[in-house]
Parts: sequence; structure tokens; C-alpha cells
Amino acid sequence: MVSYDFVYELMRAYRDSNLLVNKRVVGGKVKEFLEIPDSYRQVVIDENGNKTFYQYVEFKIPFYLKSEKALSKYLKKIEENVFKNSLLQISDEEIENFNRYWNLEFVGLIGSLENKNCAGIVKPSGEQVYVSLQKGKRLPDVYEILFKPLAYF
Repeated sequence: MVSYDFVYELMRAYRDSNLLVNKRVVGGKVKEFLEIPDSYRQVVIDENGNKTFYQYVEFKIPFYLKSEKALSKYLKKIEENVFKNSLLQISDEEIENFNRYWNLEFVGLIGSLENKNCAGIVKPSGEQVYVSLQKGKRLPDVYEILFKPLAYF
């Protein structure tokens, strides 16, 4: 079995936060998309048609931040200034589930969002990627990360 943990590991940005980090992006679950320039907007629609929205931005940690306290302070400012403290709560179980390799049977590229079992990302450039668990042009299973928040690019 292939392990994608080197590609995808979602974690809290700092202790007890709803701000999530994954490699070079930071963000989280939102009720509706915020007006954030150069942000990625992601929709995941489950098998019941329920939509979940995630929004995130690319970021770099300044080289001079070394301590956990300094990093936490920096990340809290991102949460306050960029996401306006409007990120929804996410449980440890959800994070654990997203970090697991799902081994999906099929992932297909489609033209737009469907009613269920699909996900889509709109990149800051305007490029849109939509995938489905049910139909479309077959894609490598690494595209399963589009069904998880903060997909790796």
C-alpha cells in the first residue's frame, strides 16, 4: 500500500486552534467563503449532498521565528488578520481522518460540481479543478487529496 503522508499531513497551526496547516498552506473550515485575495477555495460535497467549505492561503514562516511561542503568535496573527477569526471548529477526529490514506476505488475529473461525492478547488489564478468519486476521466489516486481540506499542490 502506498503512503501519502509525505505529501499530506494536516495539523493544527498551534495548540487548540482551528487554523490548520499542511506543508505550505494555512486555513480551515469556513461557513462561507471570505473575501481573501490570492486564496484557494475548496468545496467538498459528501454522499448526502452536504457541502463543506475550506479556504486557505499559501504562507512561509519567517526564518527568524524559532520558538514555539513566536510561531504561535505569528500564526494567530494570520488567523486574526487574514481569516478574521471566522474559522469553524474542527475536531481531532476529523483531522485524524483526513490524514489517513483513503484508498478510493475511483477518482475522476469532471467539468463542474455535482450533487454528491465530489470536490472542487478554485485556485488564486482562477483555475478550477473538480473531481468526482463516481464519474469522469480517471485520475491517479493521489487526487483523493481533493476530498480533504488544504489539499497539497
